[in-house]
Amino acid sequence: MRAADIQDDIEKILVTEEEIRAKLDELAQRVAEDYAGKDLLLVGVLKGAVMVMADFARALPFHAPMDWMAVSSYGASTKSSGVVQIRKDLDTALEGKHVLIVEDVIDSGLTLSWLLENFASRGAESIEVLALLRKPEAAKVEIDCKYVGFDIPTDFVVGYGLDYAERYRNLRDVAVLAPTSTPDASARPPAPAPAPQTDAGDRGTESGGGRRSGGGRSGREGRYAVGERTGDASGPGGTLNASWMSRRSPGIR
Repeated sequence: MRAADIQDDIEKILVTEEEIRAKLDELAQRVAEDYAGKDLLLVGVLKGAVMVMADFARALPFHAPMDWMAVSSYGASTKSSGVVQIRKDLDTALEGKHVLIVEDVIDSGLTLSWLLENFASRGAESIEVLALLRKPEAAKVEIDCKYVGFDIPTDFVVGYGLDYAERYRNLRDVAVLAPTSTPDASARPPAPAPAPQTDAGDRGTESGGGRRSGGGRSGREGRYAVGERTGDASGPGGTLNASWMSRRSPGIR
């Protein structure tokens, strides 16, 4: 599905399919050079990263196994904190592996920052982030994203894996959703501060289960507090640096 097929639902196109493919080819070339001879594992977060992962992985010139997580974040406010629940954990042990998290969009960065800390606690050799889209003005924590496709404004966008109420994921372009395309205008993210998008599952709505704080692992249905961290698992000023995290880094394990 292209934007022209649903033009009444779209306010404007931000990135076309052709631009996306060209950018992913460029990023794949950089990753191939950086990870030559290394044991690379691609990790995607369901469901938003499916399209990006598929096209990016096919652009790589070498074998690159992939694994998936499904997470949701909870809490009265996603502006500063929430609770992360693992709905599906990784099947692969991360010990000694070079992990590349493949994301569709970085919005608030809260859940992604938790993922970085969690993966480091599992003994990953290195962890980097590749994101097709990034919203710099929406960030609540700073994420060291080594591979970025496009910086975009804080508009609520759909397409290429990004959805609104499970619609528009199969749109080939990335576009701003028109207010008139939603059944209830009050359900639309308020401007100028829209609700965080996929961002590793920031839009979960369920609850249940016990809580624990920190970045430790507690299995496939564990829940964790997530927020702006400033302790040993962060860089200066609360910045979580993916490159800094490794199995040899102090204060992580």
